[in-house]
Amino acid sequence: MRPARVGKRKYGYSRDKRFDCVQVVIALVVDSGRFPLAYEVMDGNTSDRTTLRQFLRKIESQYGRARRVWIMDRGIPTEEVLAEMRASETPIHYLVGTPKGSLSKHEKMLSSLPWEQVRDSLKVKLLKQEEELYVLASKQRPAGQGARHTPPQAEALLAPLA
Repeated sequence: MRPARVGKRKYGYSRDKRFDCVQVVIALVVDSGRFPLAYEVMDGNTSDRTTLRQFLRKIESQYGRARRVWIMDRGIPTEEVLAEMRASETPIHYLVGTPKGSLSKHEKMLSSLPWEQVRDSLKVKLLKQEEELYVLASKQRPAGQGARHTPPQAEALLAPLA
């Protein structure tokens, strides 16, 4: 028998596959220096996809409209919210993991592109498609850690073109 739920503790989706445990959801917004700007503690059964609009409004009302880049896991924004971000009066820039199902349609074009060295340990491929920029990243180990190369990520990141 499951224990009674108390306050925000609820059974919900568990990335650790621990569906026998109650949890809370913590949404956190940080600045470029990783300093927390805002947070919210929500019920443990809150879907990540339902939190973004609220945080966009909250940050804009507290800190005003500014040029920001939102970096998110692919499970957070919906296509509808991304479209709203692109259409915003003040541009809302973002970087988000591309859903695996969408990535396959760009795989052939990405594979034909050259790698660009960003810094010693990182190279990328950039693919512009309509209003989006797909970034495929590959990380290399530092020289002291062996010459092995980490294969490109199995996903690309997607960001609006500025």
